[in-house]
Amino acid sequence: MGFGLPAVAGMVDVSLTADPRRVEGRCGRRAEEVCIVDEKVTTDHTTAPFWRTKRLAEMSRDEWESLCDLCGRCCLNKLEDEETGEIFWTDVACKLLDPVTCRCTSYPNRHDFVPDCVELDVEEVVTQTYTWLPPTCAYRLRAEGHDLPHWHPLVSGDPESVHRSGISVRGRVRSETDIPADGLEDFIVEWPGEVPLPLPPRPPRRKKREKTEG
Repeated sequence: MGFGLPAVAGMVDVSLTADPRRVEGRCGRRAEEVCIVDEKVTTDHTTAPFWRTKRLAEMSRDEWESLCDLCGRCCLNKLEDEETGEIFWTDVACKLLDPVTCRCTSYPNRHDFVPDCVELDVEEVVTQTYTWLPPTCAYRLRAEGHDLPHWHPLVSGDPESVHRSGISVRGRVRSETDIPADGLEDFIVEWPGEVPLPLPPRPPRRKKREKTEG
């Protein structure tokens, strides 16, 4: 088995560039355990959130951008088998990724530092061209006809839920600046292509104590 150069490295540019059709499909087997199937795009725009009422190509820029849960998995270096096309994940992150916030440290100018940073467009998402997208990715899930999972900030209302649930790369990656380009094979891992256990329930809120006079 021979590996080519990293198949994907760097941040993903979620740009609106096409008017694609919606593709029905399935998550990977492990992703199905935590995904709720959304069989149809609902027409009830008064109560349903935008990701259930709009196809990917119909979303505004802000809506499209908000689909990213900022997990950082797409920013990991990957290897592709030259014979089979199989993708292998590593725990080596793009040099621009902040390992704590899981955000790009120079997103607007990232191509100045990482010229091969992939630009993700709608058409290639819905036609499932990007086979390297992690099974937890909201763009992939919606393209495959699934609802957003419970850990997604749009669902939980908490940006920390993606970290607390074990979806993000926080605390589990190393920078590519510390790894020789020909040494990625030594850092192949499986967890970026897996879905972790469901998010535990939040603890109940503590009631504020009322001040008493006396």
